[in-house]
This record gives sequence, structure tokens and C-alpha cells, in this order.
Amino acid sequence: MVALSSWIRGKHTLLIWSSAIAVLIFRSELVIYLGIIILMELFYKRLKLFRGLKLGFLAAVTVLTTSIVIDSIFWDRLVWPEGEVLWFNTVLNKSSEWGTKPFLWYFYSAIPRGVALSLLFIPFGVLYDIRVTRLLIPTLMFVLIYSILPHKELRFIIYIIPVLNVSTASICNKVWQTRFKPKGFKNVLALLFCTGHIIGNLVFTIFLMSASIKNYPGGHAMTLLHTFENNHLDANYSIHIDNYAAQTGVTRFTQLSDHWTYSKKENLKPGCEELMSFTHLIVGSSSRDNEEMLHYKNTHSVMSTVQGFSHVSFNYNTFPPLKIKTKTQIFLLKKNNIKSGVKQNIKKIVEEFKNEQHSEKKNDLNLDLIDKTTKRNKHKQK
Repeated sequence: MVALSSWIRGKHTLLIWSSAIAVLIFRSELVIYLGIIILMELFYKRLKLFRGLKLGFLAAVTVLTTSIVIDSIFWDRLVWPEGEVLWFNTVLNKSSEWGTKPFLWYFYSAIPRGVALSLLFIPFGVLYDIRVTRLLIPTLMFVLIYSILPHKELRFIIYIIPVLNVSTASICNKVWQTRFKPKGFKNVLALLFCTGHIIGNLVFTIFLMSASIKNYPGGHAMTLLHTFENNHLDANYSIHIDNYAAQTGVTRFTQLSDHWTYSKKENLKPGCEELMSFTHLIVGSSSRDNEEMLHYKNTHSVMSTVQGFSHVSFNYNTFPPLKIKTKTQIFLLKKNNIKSGVKQNIKKIVEEFKNEQHSEKKNDLNLDLIDKTTKRNKHKQK
């Protein structure tokens, strides 16, 4: 936002420095968006080439060095975090392992959900104010280029939402400024549309927010685990968190016990010896009968299941007609080590008792033999 604001106000020094910070420290994909903006400034000669190169080189070296030095200290190895992200997502194209979307998904799904009813006003803003068009050109170019990457998420283009809203704001401002000039039905109707779309956006936002709450079953599972084991927070427990749980709300902030061991180790085969060594497992699955759960059928008990967002259903016979549907997405498992431990202790006690009885019988037999031998010796002496 600082970079975009600097661009609009023509402050190129702040634009380049804030762009360097945004790209090299926070989100590497912004190199496309902010790069297009800077290239446009160079093309229209609002920014001199030599000055742009000088500022860009100084900002890049300073920010990159700072990131490498500080992050390497925290990670305890030489690292540039955003560089690794850029390499993983673009060069190796491994981000597709987390799911893929169609090429135009941003345009028909992400953007409409991001701006809601404001989408209807964007074309009018473009027609009304040429400055809006200049804002939207690099924005739409960024989305179009970034759509090449198969793995897509709304958060990857979230930066464009305020820019799109500028177009809506410009036409709404015009309607408000001219609401009484001239007086007539058209002005009143336009004013009602502007007001209605704001109310509609508010309702839509509340609805999406209520659905989004269901998108974090992993975090909810961690809360349940600490609630169930509240009296054992100082115990020597070990918890394994699988990939799906880690992606849906499990963070370091949810790890509430200093005595427990939390692991997010990946590529572990379900039922392997290492997984079996954990006292608790947070497993992403929709059913106890799924393949990833069968390995724990006899070794673990289900502490709880966690529901997550599934889909939205529509029924015009109910109010509200839209309903948020959920389904089981995570299982919280606890190893049956306590029960097996009790059984082992009972078995050990029984065996010890049998051994004691056996040894007592042996002692009795030995005593009988000694008595008999003594009596025989006395009889011979006589």
C-alpha cells in the first residue's frame, strides 16, 4: 500500500524503496506488480532511467543484505527466505503440489469474492475517470501474468482489491457530489444503488466471514487437544501434526505447553514406527475407515473429530436460504499406551505371583527331602 500510494503521488524514491522491501522481504510475487508500475513510470518518462537504476540498485542491495543477515541468524543457516519461496514456487513449480486452479480462476472466482457487489461499479469508474484506467492497467496485467502459475489463492492477489475499489469509489463519489444536480429520479436511483451495494457488501462479508471460521479445523483441533489434556500440560507428551492440519490453523501460537513436543515432520508414511512413537496424532481425514486412518484402528483412540467448511447450500424454503455445510476433516487421536501399560503391569504381577508360588513349592520339596534324608541317616546309625 505504501508503494502504491507513493506511485499515485509521484514519490519515486519512496516507491522504489518500499517496492524493494515488499518484494525482497515479504512477498516475492510483487516483483511482477510493482515491476510493471516502475516500467510504466520509465516508459512515460516520469522517472529517469539512470535515477531509477541508481535507486533500485541501492535499495535492492541494502534490503537484500539486511534480510539475509537477520534471517540467517534466526534460521541458524545462510538463507534468503523469499528467494527460497520464489525458487520453490516458480522455478521448481512445486506450489502446484498444494492444488491447482484453472487459468481464469482469479477473474471469475477470486476477484468477485474479493470485491463483491463493488464489481458492478468498476466499469463505470473506468469510463468516468481516466486516472482509474491508469491504475487498473498494471493491476489487471499482474493478475493475468500471475495466472500462469497453476497454484492459485486469493491471498496472492489481495493487494489489488483496494485498487479495484478505487474505481468503485470514484463513481460513488460522483453520484454523491451530483445527487441534487439536477434533481430527478435517475439521481435518486443511482444514490440508492450506491448505498445498497455498501449494505450488500457488508452482508456478504459477514456471510463469508462465518464460512471462513470453518476453514481452520487444524487450529480448532489444537485448541481441543489442550482442552482435553488441560490437567497434563506438564506431561511428557509428543504431538505430530500432519500437513493438512498444519495448513489449516496450526501455528506456534497454538502450542501452549512448554513440556510437550510438537512435530510437523513431513513425508511420514501412515502407521510408520516414527508416527507410532507419538502420544497424540492430528490427522487430516474424512472418515475413520480411510486408508490413512486404518493403521491406528487398534493402537489409538479417537479423542475428537473436527468439522471444516464443505460447501454452501441453497434452499428457498428456509431463512436464510443460504446454509454453510461442514464435514469431518480432522481426527484427534491418542495412543492407547495407558491401557496397554495397565495390562502389562497386571500380567507382570501375575507372573511374579506364579514364580513366587513355584519357588515356594520348590522350597517345600527341598525341605521334605532334607527331612527324609535326615531320618534315614538316623535309622542307619541305630
